[in-house]
Amino acid sequence: MGRVGKLSKTLSYGSRLKLSKTLSYGSRLKLSKTLFYGSRWKTQQNAFLWVALENSAKRFPMGRVLDLELY
Repeated sequence: MGRVGKLSKTLSYGSRLKLSKTLSYGSRLKLSKTLFYGSRWKTQQNAFLWVALENSAKRFPMGRVLDLELY
């Protein structure tokens, strides 16, 4: 705790403000990029799964009785 207090007294108000703005803008930018790429990946993955599900439903219809006559 003593070191933090000493560091904060050593830094002037202007440099502390500049440092906090730089860190917040950088972390916000990084966070927004991460969220954007993550959500885009999730959207693409969901789209792929829906297409795969639709294709498998066409190939293997469930719940439909095929008109087959057994002799």
